[in-house]
Amino acid sequence: MLFASLSTIGFSPAPFRCFARASLSAVAVLSACGGTERATTIRQPVSRMNVVAGRDLSESETAALGLVALVVDATRPDRTGLCSGTLIAPRLVLTAGHCLSNPRGVLRVAVFGSDAFASGAKHVAISQTKRPSSADIAFITLAADAPSSWKIQVPLLAFPVSGPVMNTAAFGAGFGRAATGNPASGGYARRGVARVQSLEKGLPIVSAVSGQGRGFCAGDSGGPLFLARPEGLRVIGVLSQGATTCESGLDTFTSVPFHAALFP
Repeated sequence: MLFASLSTIGFSPAPFRCFARASLSAVAVLSACGGTERATTIRQPVSRMNVVAGRDLSESETAALGLVALVVDATRPDRTGLCSGTLIAPRLVLTAGHCLSNPRGVLRVAVFGSDAFASGAKHVAISQTKRPSSADIAFITLAADAPSSWKIQVPLLAFPVSGPVMNTAAFGAGFGRAATGNPASGGYARRGVARVQSLEKGLPIVSAVSGQGRGFCAGDSGGPLFLARPEGLRVIGVLSQGATTCESGLDTFTSVPFHAALFP
C-alpha cells in the first residue's frame, strides 16, 4: 500500500543535513534548491565536517529510504544541477515541481547511490516528467526499473493522522550541500533532524524547523521528510523551500497526504 495512516509517533532521529532551499517561484527557487551539488568521489574533509552537514548515509541506507538523486549531467565536475527525490514505485520518483525548471538544464538521469557524481553509481535515464498542478510537487518516470535494492519503498502518509504531531521529531534526507556556498560539498546522501510545526488536513504544506547548524541547502529540493512510528517510516513531505540560511530555520515541505489525489 502506497499510502498509510499514521497513529502514534515516537522517534529519535540522527542529525540532519543540508537541504535545498527551493522557492515557491520556479526558477528563483531552483537556483537555490536544485542548482548545486557535489561531484567527485573524493570527499573534502572540511566540507563533510562542517556543522551544516548531518550524518552521511551509506549506500544501503540510501537505498532503504528510497532516496534518489536527479541530475542534469552526472559528470559535471562542479557537482551542480541536482535535486533529490524519493522512489515510490519501481519506475516512479517523487520530487518538487520546481526541480523541473532547473536553471542548469533539464533533469536527465536518476542516480542510485550515496554519491550522485561517483563514476560507479547506477544511472537510469529519465523518460518523462510531470507536474500535475501548481503545487510544488512532481513525478519523474524512469526509462527502466530502479536497481532491485532500491525497491524498498517507504509508504506515504495518509490522513487521518492520530497522535501528537506538533514539535514531533522528524528527519529528512537528500543530496544537497553540506556547507553553505561550497558546491563541491554537494551530491552526497545525508540525513538530519527537524521538528514538525504543522501537519494538518486542510494545509497544503508541512512546516518544520531545522536547527543546531543542520539545515536544508542547495540540492536538497524534492527530498523527503519522514515521520517514524513503531510500524515504520512514513513520507510526509517534499522539500519545497528551505530557510534563509542552510544552517537552520523554518523549512517548507509540500504536504504528501494533502496532495494524495495527485499521485498516479
